[in-house]
Amino acid sequence: MKDQNQHKSVAKKWWWVMSATIFALLAVLTAILIEGQIIGLRENEKKQTVVYAQVIADLLSEKTEKLTSEDILSVLNKAEQYELNQNQVYKKNSSFYPMNEEVNIRVFDTGKELLFQTQQWQDRPQVSSKLEAQYVTLSTGEESVQVMMPILSRNTRVLIGHLQVTNRMMKLAELKKQLRFLFLQLIVMEGLVSIGLAYFISRLISKPIEEIHDIIASINEENIETKRLIIPKKNDEFAIVSQQFNELLDKISFYIAQQKHFVEDVSHELRTPVAIVEGHLKLLNRWGKDDPEVLEESLTASLAEIKRMKTLVQEMLDLSRAPQVREQYKDAKTEVVATLEQIVTNFKILYPDFTFIADIDTKKEIISPIYRNHFEQVIIILLDNAVKYSTDRKEIIVSLSPTTEAVEIGIQDFGMGLTEEDKKKVFSRFYRVDKARSRERGGNGLGLSIAKELIEGYNGKISLTSRLNHGSLFKVKLPIAK
Repeated sequence: MKDQNQHKSVAKKWWWVMSATIFALLAVLTAILIEGQIIGLRENEKKQTVVYAQVIADLLSEKTEKLTSEDILSVLNKAEQYELNQNQVYKKNSSFYPMNEEVNIRVFDTGKELLFQTQQWQDRPQVSSKLEAQYVTLSTGEESVQVMMPILSRNTRVLIGHLQVTNRMMKLAELKKQLRFLFLQLIVMEGLVSIGLAYFISRLISKPIEEIHDIIASINEENIETKRLIIPKKNDEFAIVSQQFNELLDKISFYIAQQKHFVEDVSHELRTPVAIVEGHLKLLNRWGKDDPEVLEESLTASLAEIKRMKTLVQEMLDLSRAPQVREQYKDAKTEVVATLEQIVTNFKILYPDFTFIADIDTKKEIISPIYRNHFEQVIIILLDNAVKYSTDRKEIIVSLSPTTEAVEIGIQDFGMGLTEEDKKKVFSRFYRVDKARSRERGGNGLGLSIAKELIEGYNGKISLTSRLNHGSLFKVKLPIAK
């Protein structure tokens, strides 16, 4: 239950993280669009104000002398009707500029004295010798556009006054409020959309993970052979993960089966020597104390069985370590020809009644990526096996032939050979062709299994060709180091 809750917690985290991410992206995009719209409107207001100021300046430029209040009124009244109210402010009676209530027109003489204004605002009057347009903040806190420019006589190009036009942009301010309200509405909608979309996406992502979790939770030793993920038809990452997970389950299932088989075989193999030792100890307990013959016989037999068990345990250790040789000895290398010749020489000394023929098809040095001790162990296992199963013809041929990428070693005897059934099982653990003879020679049926595991651990191959009563040929193929 705890694992299930943790799993759901992870799914929720995915959901909320994706919701937050989608929401943030949508919110940022909306903010950029709204802000872009506002900036565009501000710039448009600025351009309109500049154009309006230029029109007024052009109207006033028909005068040739310094401007007076009467001059300004007479000129502007051609376009708009202005009259002086009780507050000494000129108000228009026409619609020359559609946003006139938002605009303050100020005209100054050449001495920068105020001659004319349409609004009595508490902003600072300013003049400029060139056209300037800028955003300013009024005393009321309102943002405005302020345009300043000199007024030059159209005919003489002499300075006759200064013009200042200030636009409060009230409609823009109202539009800003509307856009911000719209932004809040969009944010709420985007939040809901983000949650829904994130839930949909998180379900698509988490569903395969949930399936893997459920399979893992339901796997046990009894059903591991049948429990597998359904691989999605879409060739995506989840399909690859599902396939790899199924392959992992296949390997685990195989190793479990091997382990069961291995334990069963080991238990069976150890049972006999343990029983023999136990029998002799009981015999010694009854009569061996007083009978030197019984004592010697029991001790000799017990020591022999203990030696067999010791050999068996060592071979079991070798077999268990064999699959890891590639990682443990990845940088190991062995000179194959010289090592093989040395092993053959040693066997000639150990078995003087046997004829060992070394058929080495090269005089060049051949380096193979294999740990020397393991190479020697494999060759010794195969030669021991050849000696063990030789009959009347005590002759063993050891051959070596290289190719461009590999070296092939053959060990051939002319002994009892194998049946088709034996050939299928000869590399299996604890399998003995002639059990009586193997026990007599001390064999446990693990040698060929060890040889196969070692060779395959170094990316090599081992194969067998055999005919009953005609002998056997083992071939070992190892890669050549680059």
